[in-house]
Amino acid sequence: MRAWFLVVLAACGSDPAHPLDAAIDARPDAPADAAPDAAVASIESFAAAHAVVTAGDPTQLVAVFEGAGTIDHGVGAVESGTPIATNAVAATTTFTLTVTDTLGGTATAETTVTAVNPPAITLFAPTSPIVSIGNAAELNAAFVGIGTVEGVGHMSSGVPLTTGAITAATTTFTLSVENAVGVTTTAQTTVTGVPLPAITSFTADATSIPAGTSTTLHPVFTDGTGVIGVVGVLDTLGAVASGDAIDTGPVNANTVFVLTVTNAAGDLVQAGVEVDVTPTLRRRK
Repeated sequence: MRAWFLVVLAACGSDPAHPLDAAIDARPDAPADAAPDAAVASIESFAAAHAVVTAGDPTQLVAVFEGAGTIDHGVGAVESGTPIATNAVAATTTFTLTVTDTLGGTATAETTVTAVNPPAITLFAPTSPIVSIGNAAELNAAFVGIGTVEGVGHMSSGVPLTTGAITAATTTFTLSVENAVGVTTTAQTTVTGVPLPAITSFTADATSIPAGTSTTLHPVFTDGTGVIGVVGVLDTLGAVASGDAIDTGPVNANTVFVLTVTNAAGDLVQAGVEVDVTPTLRRRK
């Protein structure tokens, strides 16, 4: 009868040179000795929230990157994806983002912020501050930006703008000037409207008189100041008030007397009356 024996060997340690131990050390889940690769500095995007600003205003910069980031022109350290404010941008400025990785490698990107002048108005006034009702006014302006007069329309600096007819005793015009980023400034000017002058009547007591005699003139008018003259001489008889009785003085030749009425805007209206002279008959001796 045969006898079988099972011998069990127990080892206190393992020997990598032994085939069995080598097979155990090469198992798939054994830990790796090498560390993972370090991240390389990279920039995905870098831009300004507002690429055009009014000179003196700040803006915000936003960058997406891998690594440690800094921005020049006094902005400083920045986190990826987090907006950061600039200082006041006085002139067009190019900002540079520098990203550094743990091994000292760098990546850079630039973005430019354009600074435009703020809107400014140095002049806004009518050519004449008093206009006859029913007539148009003319406005003058000097400014930097894009100009619009409320209720009238677009206006260019240095180019007179004609309004519609003035219909009220006082009309206020507003000029708005806007720069490229929508910043606006305004100015106002006022035009006074006055009625046009009118002559109700202009008559003479006599329109035919002997040479060397006189007659009386009667001017009736509104909305202006009046003077009476003759053709070619505006104020021969001087200033008159409506309803006055004006003596012509001696008249020696056929004469057309002219009444001129002028309002505060300089508009005038005229009317005339002719006085004829009859010759004086001399008696024969």
